[in-house]
Amino acid sequence: MLLVPGLVVLLVAFTIAVTLLTSAVNVFYRDVSPVVQIGLQLWLYVTPIAYSFSRVPAQWKTWIAINPLSGIIEGFRSAIVYGRAPDWSLLGLSAMLTAVMLIGAFALFKRLDKYFADVI
Repeated sequence: MLLVPGLVVLLVAFTIAVTLLTSAVNVFYRDVSPVVQIGLQLWLYVTPIAYSFSRVPAQWKTWIAINPLSGIIEGFRSAIVYGRAPDWSLLGLSAMLTAVMLIGAFALFKRLDKYFADVI
């Protein structure tokens, strides 16, 4: 349970990254909103929420592992449901991908924010 606050921080960082990215793009392209809604629904199926990462067939494990939410969700499942340590390699990959997404989304947002007033 001591890992849960760190996992919450990772989840919030991931959410901020996706929000910064989609909101910056949505200012310039209004059609992004429906695409994001559909994309998020599809993302639900490639994130091991209703199923465990261990049940994913070997041919798909790499693709599911590069989803930043996979390590976070599996970390929550390990800590809260099973009371054990998470898969550190999967969680580390998720943390790294989340950090890259957050830095990239923030950089893109800051680069585009000076044009927001002109477009809106």
